[in-house]
This record gives sequence, structure tokens and C-alpha cells, in this order.
Amino acid sequence: MQNFRQILEETLLALGGTKKKNSIQFIDAGLSIMNKDSGVKYTVSSVELQDEPIVKAYRYNLDNNQKIEIDIHKKDFKNYVPA
Repeated sequence: MQNFRQILEETLLALGGTKKKNSIQFIDAGLSIMNKDSGVKYTVSSVELQDEPIVKAYRYNLDNNQKIEIDIHKKDFKNYVPA
């Protein structure tokens, strides 16, 4: 697992992330993903590198401009594609 984590961390840093404790922060607001089933787009804010990686993402509700945050666990990665 450590080898996977190291490769993942190096890849995310190479893509422009910055390391903050146990996560990689993405400053670029252009990193978006889309849920394949719903078509809803999210902006990736960070990737937590704990026992298993967790993608932290958000979107805004169009009706009230409220920020909606989600955690995407490894088992759900297959449900998202780059947007």
C-alpha cells in the first residue's frame, strides 16, 4: 500500500497539487470531475492520503448558491470522469 500511496502522491504533485499534512491541495479551480450517472460536475479541492485516498470536491447549488461538499472514496472513483 505504501508504494501505491507514494506513486499517487508523486503524480498529484506533478499535476500541480501542493502537499498539506496528509492531503494534496489543488489550487487550480479548473480541476473538475463529473458523476457519470447524474452528469453533475464538481471541482476537486483536495485528495486526502490516509489509509485509502479520498477525493474532496464541491459544487454550488444553483438555486441558493450554497456550497455542497462531497467525499469520494476509492470504491466510488469509477463513478466519476474528468469534466
